[in-house]
Amino acid sequence: MSASPLFARIRALPVRPRQRWRLALALTLLSAVSVWAFFETAVNLGDYPIEERIKTEQTSLQFFDRHGTLLRELPGEKSRFSSWVSLDEIAPHLVEATIISEDKRFFSHDGIDRIAVLRAAFANLRARRVVSGASTLTMQLVRLLRPRPRTLASKWIEAIEARRLERRFGKWTILEQYLNRAPYGNGAIGVEAASRLYFGKPARQLSLAEAAFLAVIPRSPRNYSPYRHKRAILGLQRQLLRRMAEAGRIDALQYGAALAETIDVERWGSPFLAPHFIRHLRRSGLAKRHVHASRRAPRESVQRIVTTLDVELQRTVERIIRDSLPPLEPHGVSNASVVVLDNKTGDVLAWVGSRRFFDKKHHGQVDGVTALRQPGSTLKPFAYGLALSKGYTAASLVADIETLYRLADGRTFRPRNYDGRYYGPKRLRSALASSLNISALKVTSWVGDDKLLATLRRVGLTSLKKKAEFYGLGLVLGNGETTLLQLATAYMSLARRGEYIAPRLVLERRTVSGKRYRMPTGRRRRVFGERVAYLVSEILSDPMARLQGFGVRTPFNFPFQVAVKTGTSNNWRDNWTIGYTPALTVAVWVGNFDGRPMHNVSGVTGAGPIFRRVMRAAMKDRPQQRFETEKKMVTTVICPLSGKLPGKHCPHRMEEHFIPGTEPRETCNFHREVVVDRRTGLLAGPTCPENVRETRVSVVYPPEYASWVRSHHVFVGPTRYSPLCRATKRSRDEPQILSPVSEGRYLIDPSQSGDYQRVPLKAIVPDSVESVVWYVNGKPFARVGWPYTSYWPLKPGSHRIRLVADGRSSHEVHIVVR
Repeated sequence: MSASPLFARIRALPVRPRQRWRLALALTLLSAVSVWAFFETAVNLGDYPIEERIKTEQTSLQFFDRHGTLLRELPGEKSRFSSWVSLDEIAPHLVEATIISEDKRFFSHDGIDRIAVLRAAFANLRARRVVSGASTLTMQLVRLLRPRPRTLASKWIEAIEARRLERRFGKWTILEQYLNRAPYGNGAIGVEAASRLYFGKPARQLSLAEAAFLAVIPRSPRNYSPYRHKRAILGLQRQLLRRMAEAGRIDALQYGAALAETIDVERWGSPFLAPHFIRHLRRSGLAKRHVHASRRAPRESVQRIVTTLDVELQRTVERIIRDSLPPLEPHGVSNASVVVLDNKTGDVLAWVGSRRFFDKKHHGQVDGVTALRQPGSTLKPFAYGLALSKGYTAASLVADIETLYRLADGRTFRPRNYDGRYYGPKRLRSALASSLNISALKVTSWVGDDKLLATLRRVGLTSLKKKAEFYGLGLVLGNGETTLLQLATAYMSLARRGEYIAPRLVLERRTVSGKRYRMPTGRRRRVFGERVAYLVSEILSDPMARLQGFGVRTPFNFPFQVAVKTGTSNNWRDNWTIGYTPALTVAVWVGNFDGRPMHNVSGVTGAGPIFRRVMRAAMKDRPQQRFETEKKMVTTVICPLSGKLPGKHCPHRMEEHFIPGTEPRETCNFHREVVVDRRTGLLAGPTCPENVRETRVSVVYPPEYASWVRSHHVFVGPTRYSPLCRATKRSRDEPQILSPVSEGRYLIDPSQSGDYQRVPLKAIVPDSVESVVWYVNGKPFARVGWPYTSYWPLKPGSHRIRLVADGRSSHEVHIVVR
């Protein structure tokens, strides 16, 4: 029943006027009590479900480096930026200013400011329109949590929920909720986002003047934009500062300083640092917006992700790449990528995917850290590590000579070293340090390409997905595909004394509620023994061992010990330099993302200079350590040529490290005494008189090196007998055919001239032989002298090849030509 008919009926009652007014007043009071009772009943109907609202989806996702620098902020719901902070992380002046501006009796009411309600009612009645709302800070929070139309009914509901909110939670919780949810314009929600947007600093660093400036914006974010209405906001700021002074919240000195302070508002926005790294986190699932403490626990919103990155090192590496690429541009180089790892934890300290992220011309958004490329020679250390694990030593000899290999499909190939030369007998130390291709292939044949593939997968090269038969021995030369990050992880295993650890990109996740979820270090597994890893590291850091392959002046001469390996893929498409100290691993790639080949640039001249600068920057202020092993090693003096114990005739000696039990037991047999005819300098036969015989020291290579010795004019002393006293005893050594290999298959290319399609005929022949005869299909093909090599033009069909030297015949070789 409406009030007017009720009062009409009261006036119609047969009672005196004074009694009628008393009755009306009683009914009015009864109505007010009824309304209040209904209000209190509504207030007491259960708890307000604010926990559900705390887990808001509007919170931004922030990425920080390991030292707390913001790298990137991704907007939350409706593309708004919001960062939840506790009251302890907000400047006290901002809290005070907000209370004075929005609800000065906040700490004295229970969610409804009755004085403000009466004042607003009187003002609205006098103006005959709504000019004041009397909303408390708590009621505003209710409206932020549950937006409703601005109606009288909504006001009643907000008042009820404000009371319930005050009963359920304390004032400080309500205040924290409000300061983190209030709109500050331009997509900023909460004081932290507003402070970073307008002033480029966290809310805890705001000055009094800046705090008062921000505190008035929530009154009307659309009408008080710092970018468009700065003068109006400054006027309100001054009023607020005066009210704070009058309320005793600030003293006169603070008030005067705040009025005199100049407010500089800029569009700071969100930083855009390490873009490839952040994108990888998002794509790999490491940047999830929710976490679960346990399976049964409700999910929590992630607000901050603290990464492993070191932003100062990141910026330094980016600058090094930009400065180092211009000199390489004449060689067809347009891009580079770098990753730096902490060997102790596996943390990624720097991740630079390209020269510039927004460089469309050179495909800058391609991430060179994770792009699949051919690794060139960078896989060789792992083949040598396997050999050392199987009992070979750094002094073991490998024959770096011209060698023909037969593939599984019958085809043959003849590998060459980077400079096209052959180096004869090489110790594993110098063969690895100088990155010799032929030696690496032979070492791989010793250990097995299947074992090498399994080892590479165990050190993190998971992109090598095909079977060993697909790669063959060429795997060690880089005929597979891998990434810069995988290679860096693999080398980190060597730096960690043979233990693999997965790289870590995130240190911790922090939720809106303040919980921290620490990320453990990556999974670990043993790949090489500690002694083996030590030997490989010691070889790769030996400047004398790589002297033959790289010369004296290289980018890899450091004032501290660094193990380094370079690589160049086929057709000059990729340059690599990867190296490590006991503390850090640095991996560098140089090339073009569109696949264009470079020219006249290698891993030493391309990626090497960048590696040098990055390693020096990364090692700055870090202790300089040497590679060590806690396991016992044996140091033995050897002959540098044979790798065996030095004999009395060995002119040089050197020290080498060995795993106990693998040190050499045999004495050098390369340096020998020979008897010569002093008249000719040639070997003295048994018939030479004693007065012309002279004993000298000569180098005697095994028969497999005969062709190499002669073709490279290696001085080994006399190999033929003096004609003045020839030998009466003839050697019984039989000639051995080196090329072609038995059962070899050859294909004739119809597009090529026949002059270019010939198979070399090569053999090991005793030194005393003057000439040899090559037979093809039982018929003489050619008579040749030293070095006994000829070339036979390919003809379709099956063919038999043999060699006759000084009356002795070699074994017969069968080949097929199609």
